Amino acid sequence: MDSKIADNLLKMKKKIDDSKIEVAQIEGSQKELFKSLKENFDCSSVEQAEEKLEELKKENDKLEKEIESEYKQLEKELKMIEESV
Repeated sequence: MDSKIADNLLKMKKKIDDSKIEVAQIEGSQKELFKSLKENFDCSSVEQAEEKLEELKKENDKLEKEIESEYKQLEKELKMIEESV
């Protein structure tokens, strides 16, 4: 066999082996991410995680509005106290 062909085949084999290792690492990372997703948010799929994210965004918006409302109320009360002093 031509040494150039043999060299090319060896390079291809190395690329394939490297790719297999990379795939295994990615699969391991994916497995850990799904495990963390399940433990932290009780979601077992990306779709469930997206739904949970939307719920959390809505809850966050609601809380921000409540905080803003309470802050404005406190400002009014403080202003009234300052005016009465």
